[in-house]
Amino acid sequence: MSSEDNPLREAVQSKQDTNAEEGKTDAQKGATGEDVRVNVRVSPTLHERFKQRAQREGRPLSWLIRRFMKHYAAGGDVPALPER
Repeated sequence: MSSEDNPLREAVQSKQDTNAEEGKTDAQKGATGEDVRVNVRVSPTLHERFKQRAQREGRPLSWLIRRFMKHYAAGGDVPALPER
């Protein structure tokens, strides 16, 4: 079977197409004053630690990230980088 006839590949492509359309919709909403989506790449270890703490405290990840963004945008500080 060629990769072109692969049903899994077709399903993945369909999902990517759907996500792209949703992304366009989100971008349009942002342009009209509604929420925008922020994508951030982090290490799997950091993501897991962040997720575990949020779950322990019963807080949604997106809520925490919005809080951090608001804090910083309002002039709040951020932790210093570790010394190397």
